[in-house]
Amino acid sequence: MQCTTTLNNKHCKDMGKIRIHQDMTREIAEELNTTRQNVYAALSYYNNSDLAEKIRLKAKEKLIEEAGKITVTEIDADKK
Repeated sequence: MQCTTTLNNKHCKDMGKIRIHQDMTREIAEELNTTRQNVYAALSYYNNSDLAEKIRLKAKEKLIEEAGKITVTEIDADKK
């Protein structure tokens, strides 16, 4: 289920939460010139304004960027 501006808040609240580190929350608040409370509300799908959608998109971008930093090395099957 995707939450868009055409859905009401009840459906948005059913989406769950986007969980990010508090440092990312602070960065998003600064980048979008809003409060950390607004960021937490948006990530909890408490509201669904244009700003809330921008916040969730920014959080997704930051999570993808962070995931890109993960390096995985091959494990030799014989060494298991």
